Amino acid sequence: MIIQKVAWIEVQDRKALFVRPKGKTLFINVGGKYEKGESDSEALKREITEELGAQLLVGTMDYIDMFSAPLADQPDDTVEIKAFWAEVEGVLIPGSEIEEIGWLTSNDGERTTPAGWLILDWLKENELID
Repeated sequence: MIIQKVAWIEVQDRKALFVRPKGKTLFINVGGKYEKGESDSEALKREITEELGAQLLVGTMDYIDMFSAPLADQPDDTVEIKAFWAEVEGVLIPGSEIEEIGWLTSNDGERTTPAGWLILDWLKENELID
């Protein structure tokens, strides 16, 4: 099975933004699954608001790449993450589903999912994070 998701990639001070959902040990990218009929921008806007309380500035979205990896808890299944840069307004505050906000570097791969690790590697290869 292939699960399709959308993600917001944010880098500050050479660290990438990740979140840790409640009840989970691994950090994931901000974003999630599409709801029926949603466009990339609609899904990303909803997910950023739900997870962090911030508002996506839709006109600032810029496609990065597609990242594909086994699901962390279901390695026979695959997640495909369509990743975007984008600007947001507001303070990043964990929503009801989020336990913790984390700023990760390339040394934090073991703290995230296989897809998150791929994204950290990509950011490091492009000299955006340490």
